[in-house]
Amino acid sequence: MALPEQSNNAASMVIGSKQAAAPLVAGYENGTVQGNHASGHGDAAAAQQIADLKAELASERQRHATELQHLREALHERDAALSSHTDKAGRTAEQLQAVLQAREDEIGQLHAQLKDLQSSADQQAAAASEWQSSKSRLEEQVQHLAQQVADLQDDADSRADAHNERIAALQATIERLSGEAEREGDERARELEATIQVLEEQVAELDAANLQLEDANTRLEALASAADEEKAALLQQLEILQRDHEALKCQVAAAQDSQQTADKLAADILAKEGEVDQLNKLNNSLKASVVEAGEQRDEALQQAEQQRAQLGVVLESQARLAQQVDALTQELQQARDDAQSRGSSAEQLAAAQAQAQSLQGKLEQARTDREGLARQLEEAQETLYEQVAELKEHNYVLGERLEAAQVAAAASGGLQGQLSELEARLAERDTQIAAANARIAELAAAAERAEAAGAALAAKEEELRSMQQRVAELEAQVAAPADREAHEQELRAVQTRIEEIERSAAAREAQAAAEIEELRRQLEGAGHELDEWRGQVAAAAEQAQQLQSQLQERTERLTGAEAALAQRGEELGALREQLASGASTSDALKAATDRAEQMAQQLQALETKIREQSSRAAEVVKELSAGDASAENFTRVQEKDSYLKELEELVPQFESVMAEKERFSGRTSALEVDLKDVRSQQQQLQASLRRAQEDAARLAASEEGAREAAGELRRELQTLQDRLLRAQQQRDEAVKQVDAITARASQAEAAVSRLQAQEGKQADVSAQLSVLLQQNKELTAQLHAVTEQTSQATQQLDEQKSIAEGMASELQSGRQQLAALRAENGALKQQKTQSGQKDKKVTEEKLAAAEAGTVLRVFACGVHQATAKAAEDEVAAVRKAMQEEQEQLRAQVEESSTVVGQWSEAYQSLQAQYEAAQAAYTELQQRCSSLTSEVERMRESASRSPGMSNGPRSVEGAAGGDASARLRQMHDQLAQQEVQLTSTRAENQALRNEVEAQRKRAADVEEMAAAVRRDSLSHGAAANKKDEDAYDVEAGGPSAGNAATAKPIAGLVRKAPPPFNHLVIVNAARRVDRAVAALDKRPGARAGLMLYILLLHFYVLLW
Repeated sequence: MALPEQSNNAASMVIGSKQAAAPLVAGYENGTVQGNHASGHGDAAAAQQIADLKAELASERQRHATELQHLREALHERDAALSSHTDKAGRTAEQLQAVLQAREDEIGQLHAQLKDLQSSADQQAAAASEWQSSKSRLEEQVQHLAQQVADLQDDADSRADAHNERIAALQATIERLSGEAEREGDERARELEATIQVLEEQVAELDAANLQLEDANTRLEALASAADEEKAALLQQLEILQRDHEALKCQVAAAQDSQQTADKLAADILAKEGEVDQLNKLNNSLKASVVEAGEQRDEALQQAEQQRAQLGVVLESQARLAQQVDALTQELQQARDDAQSRGSSAEQLAAAQAQAQSLQGKLEQARTDREGLARQLEEAQETLYEQVAELKEHNYVLGERLEAAQVAAAASGGLQGQLSELEARLAERDTQIAAANARIAELAAAAERAEAAGAALAAKEEELRSMQQRVAELEAQVAAPADREAHEQELRAVQTRIEEIERSAAAREAQAAAEIEELRRQLEGAGHELDEWRGQVAAAAEQAQQLQSQLQERTERLTGAEAALAQRGEELGALREQLASGASTSDALKAATDRAEQMAQQLQALETKIREQSSRAAEVVKELSAGDASAENFTRVQEKDSYLKELEELVPQFESVMAEKERFSGRTSALEVDLKDVRSQQQQLQASLRRAQEDAARLAASEEGAREAAGELRRELQTLQDRLLRAQQQRDEAVKQVDAITARASQAEAAVSRLQAQEGKQADVSAQLSVLLQQNKELTAQLHAVTEQTSQATQQLDEQKSIAEGMASELQSGRQQLAALRAENGALKQQKTQSGQKDKKVTEEKLAAAEAGTVLRVFACGVHQATAKAAEDEVAAVRKAMQEEQEQLRAQVEESSTVVGQWSEAYQSLQAQYEAAQAAYTELQQRCSSLTSEVERMRESASRSPGMSNGPRSVEGAAGGDASARLRQMHDQLAQQEVQLTSTRAENQALRNEVEAQRKRAADVEEMAAAVRRDSLSHGAAANKKDEDAYDVEAGGPSAGNAATAKPIAGLVRKAPPPFNHLVIVNAARRVDRAVAALDKRPGARAGLMLYILLLHFYVLLW
């Protein structure tokens, strides 16, 4: 409100000053007219009036200056308040735009989640039907196998019962015959011994039949165990299917819960849409307030224009008064016509000087702009030199790393390390090509800036030419001969200044041309660097061919190893047959031991009988000592004699039996010791056999893995060749792009805007390239880890092969020992007739036991070879898994590169919009400056007009009003362009924020992937309570009450940048979330799972 009051006061002051000055001017004019014909008294009065007028004019000028200062301060304050309000409105609009964008993103994510839930529910229903059918099939197979096992068990039981009955009958017959032999005497005993021998042979036959039956039982037990294992496996699969079915039910429940959640989310979406509408309304209100502020600013500008017009009127009145005073003073010395003509020429000269000064200011501004461009070019050159130095240093480091890798590969034979190194080099070459493209773009932008500076200099030259024409016109208009020399001197000075400006402009133009030539030379240097890269790619192709030849050699070696393993398998079959014959020998040893035990029992019965007869003889002696002489005593004496005779006969027999017993007991103890040794050796051999089988299985797995690794290496080599071809194509495209950029460098415009665009683009592209380089580094580290594991597996395979070779030598020595034992056994068979039957049997049993031990050792050697083969197969399986993981990571990197390209295209489109807005803003600024200069020229031309009438004033006021209207229009357009620029900057900032958020999410996903990888390497992440709790927290923890703070893994993975948001990873994360949610909702199932895992751990530890 203070501004209109001040303007009204100024207007009233101006009107008052005009009214006060009007009579004075009229009186002065009358006095002057009368003074031309009067005396000196009139001159004195006129001088007094002139002095009074000067005093009043000075006072009014002082007062007007103070009022003008106040008006300017008020106008500045109003402009500052308006600009602050505009900035605040712009920031609020940016915040609202960001909120709207975030809401739209959330709505899109919710729709995507709803679609994912529906698709997952359909997939789960189909999987449930398939699992139910497979469950029924597995149950039928289990029942069939159980029936077969039951039939085999019944058959084995029936055969065992029949055999036991026959053995019991034979043992009863032997005992009966032995008793009869003891009662009937020696003759009967010989017959019985023959019968016993016959029966022993029958028993031996029965033992052989028993052995066959035991073999059959063993086979049946093996079949039964296999059937039980298969049954257990089927039951386990059935349990797995049941658990999957339960999990599917849980997933269906989770899907229903997700549907409810989706409904809630839909409601939230509606609420958020209402919030968006409110925000739109608030945004509209803010826009209206901004429009009102603009209108207020226009009103303030109109008031300022009015005040400026009034101030111009006051200044014009003051100028007119000053001119009148000067005219009155000069009328005392010279005529009015000369004074007027010289005054007009002086005004024209002053106008020319003002134009020359404005031109000088413009030239200084152009010089400043040119110096800024020169500094930018110097900075770009320094940056380019630094990047070239870094590239050279990087190439040198690459050469050193390549030499080190070649030395290491030659020392260890690691083919995978060279492949990974070559892939890393190709990735680095790709990044270098991208960096070269960026540098070429920078050079093109610098060339565009230099040519824009040249265009600006050409415009300045045009202005100088126009100024020269204006000076010539002013020289023609000068008519006063008195001041012509001074005017000519001033004009010559102006001409000299113009020539200096032209020379400086020419020097600047030459400097710009030199800079452009330097930039072109730098572009040619970049082309030479591209040629060098082509040579390096060709060298990489040669290395790939060398690697392929090495791979072929490895394949031939693997083929030879497979043939050797097949031959060793045949040898192991022969050793198994020998082991079977050793088992029959062990059964014969067992039968001999049983017969020895039977003989020991017979000796104990004979000893008991002798003790009884001795006790009876002692009783008879006691009765005889009583001295009874009756007949009864006589008969007893006869019985005593007979008993004594019997005792005399039995004593040597008893002694011989006792000696035989002692000898037999010694042999029996020796046989027991030998039997224990044989059993312990058999146990050891069985243990070594198991270990050898395990080693053979691992060696077989390692060998299979080696073959698969060879095929994988072939595929990788083919992939590498394809990548080399793609790299060559990219290189050719880069050369074409360089040529196109060089061609466009001469036609580029808008240097400052493109420089800003290129700098922003380079920053974003460099950030994305840094992310890709980080991913490439991680992939390189993983490839190195895989290479190390492969080398370790190769070392293990070599060790197993060396062990197998040692076992082969031991097998050869064992064969030699077996041949020697067989020769010794033949010699002993020749001496069979000379030695006793029992000693011969013992010796044969020892030899058979030794032969069986040798056979078992030989078989253990073969089994160890099989174990080594199994180890090789296991190493190959690990290598295959690593290769698959590597392929997945490569696919993720390719997907990430495509997504980065999409982001780059989107950012380029936004940047183009920003450039267009910036160009429009620059054009409006130029138009405003041209209109302002036009208004100034109109005012100067109006002030230079010779007439003082009201007509020119009215024309000047009309022209000033038109100019003011055009200025207001241009200011409105500038405000609109500023709003567009602000919105474009807000979008650019939002895009950068989104990129930063994607980077953070990528880092989170990488940490999660690393954790999952560590858990998978430690044989399962959900095997302990700590990891399970971590997954519960990660899944949201519904039971713990932290669903509002924790997020599911699927959401985090879906929001992650490529390649971590792949569909496979998202599905896996979703399954983990559902499993965790199902376990969290079912404490009983969770406790059962933990108990199962605990028991499984105990079983593994005990096994």
